[in-house]
Amino acid sequence: MKKIVVAALFVLLFPMIFSSGGDGADIIPARPVNLSMTAKKVAVYYFNNSAPGTTRFGNVGVTVDLPAGASVDVDGTGAIAADVLQSQPAGATVNASYSPEFGATPGRLVLNVASSSGFGPGTFLTAKIRLPLATNVTSADFPVYGYSARDTAGSDLGSASSFVPAFGYPESTVSKPGLRIRTSEATSGTTLIRLTDSVADGGTKYVPEYSKVDPYNADESVFMLYGPGSYFYIFNAATRLPIKRLLSIGGIDGEPRWHKTNPNAFYYHTKTSPCQWRQYDITTDAITTLYAFPEYVGLSGTAEGNLSNDGRYMALRGTLPNGQYEFFLLDIQTGAKVGTRIDVGVDWVTVSPSGNFILMNYGTPGTASDRGVWLHDRNFNRIRQVCTETDHADVGYDKDGTEVYVTTGLSANKPYITKYRINPDGTVASLKVLETRMSDGVTSNWQSLHISMRATGRPGWALVSYMATGDPGGNPPRPTYKSYWPDTKYDLYENDVIWLKLDGSQQVERLAQSRSHVTSPTRLTGDYWAEPHATVNRSGTKVIFSSNWGELPDSGNSIVESYLIER
Repeated sequence: MKKIVVAALFVLLFPMIFSSGGDGADIIPARPVNLSMTAKKVAVYYFNNSAPGTTRFGNVGVTVDLPAGASVDVDGTGAIAADVLQSQPAGATVNASYSPEFGATPGRLVLNVASSSGFGPGTFLTAKIRLPLATNVTSADFPVYGYSARDTAGSDLGSASSFVPAFGYPESTVSKPGLRIRTSEATSGTTLIRLTDSVADGGTKYVPEYSKVDPYNADESVFMLYGPGSYFYIFNAATRLPIKRLLSIGGIDGEPRWHKTNPNAFYYHTKTSPCQWRQYDITTDAITTLYAFPEYVGLSGTAEGNLSNDGRYMALRGTLPNGQYEFFLLDIQTGAKVGTRIDVGVDWVTVSPSGNFILMNYGTPGTASDRGVWLHDRNFNRIRQVCTETDHADVGYDKDGTEVYVTTGLSANKPYITKYRINPDGTVASLKVLETRMSDGVTSNWQSLHISMRATGRPGWALVSYMATGDPGGNPPRPTYKSYWPDTKYDLYENDVIWLKLDGSQQVERLAQSRSHVTSPTRLTGDYWAEPHATVNRSGTKVIFSSNWGELPDSGNSIVESYLIER
């Protein structure tokens, strides 16, 4: 076979480099890197108490997934080569070796970095690695992985459980796409289409309602967005052109949920008396009241609830005249309340996709009966606590058909995404599926994300949309609104929209950068609607997210549009 030499340019930024001993750290997926191009960069951060003036060595592990049938040529004629292009301080050396400990495909490329002057804040190293392949592959996206270690106590590296991945990626500068023009996403190669022009329509925002809400109707011929005037709008899925503005359903509080089989209908509810469960026909704008609940003065789906996958059940919250909240499971076929529960402090409630369980999130982390997330049967009989964390999450299916609750866990000091398998007998098993600690290893700096399990046709995967993160009050300050490499650290998956495999392999498919800036220097509370809130159709082929494309929301508002990613 003809030997092809491909080059990868790795930019390694070291605020402080650690002493050798990182072999036990977790392997964490990064973005795909085209090894035939020298302009791609991957930034990796390390932390330690290494003092300037001493010699410190660091091992940087980079795993390269080779194309099918490819292998690395290490017979001497195609040796791996590494050159230092630039370093600060000067004097750094680098060499590379190939270690096939995971088999010939993939293998592991190990960079050994040393500097006699030590490393401190602002240290960086740029090295070009030439990896010879024994196959005729001239250009391909090779997923590149890496690992690093950080001593959370500032001294001893300790066990593998204390190792913290710490990648940083630059946000590429790309002009805002034209309306409904197909463009190639600059960092991942997916197709990106701007769907809306809110200013032309007299508003400032077009957004998907939420990451946990499927915007597409039953046959995926249309999709729904929330937009100007607090109305919902229907768009043609094929042309992406707007079809109509719907009649008022009470704004975002109407919580529309598409009918599972009728493509022309969706359900919604009134917010106050008369409390009713209604059906809306998008072709005629006819509204039909299906069920009335005169016993309540308020009705809500708690913003994050969904229908069961068969469309039969929906968990709701009714407000009684005395102010108490009564949660109930509505049987949409019969109008009956399957079960009820009086409770307080509940952030949201939803029925599971199978319709067999009800999950209640209490909004406050902990192990008490009114903390964390609890599992109930259809009659609201409590089964057990699912988890102590109460962060953004969604419920869907694992690869084998088992229901899963997927959540981030910063509220419970768990800087990673966890999958909780809800077995048919109500038992729960957990698995860490992706590390989400920030590049400086500090968990108190929130790295917010949203999770969508709406792709029922792609079980075992979660759609995750990260926001720009930072620590505006930290030392040094890291403004949330702009985290461009190399001026500030760019955290793991920051502002990325990704697919995450839920088998524990930490495999990631990177779809796009949202390029949305939620906060500004003068308004750190930010623009809620600028959060990407990425959601997806049932087959997992169409992802819609919102973005202000880098506009700073100084007044608390920015121009936010919806974008479509197609695979």
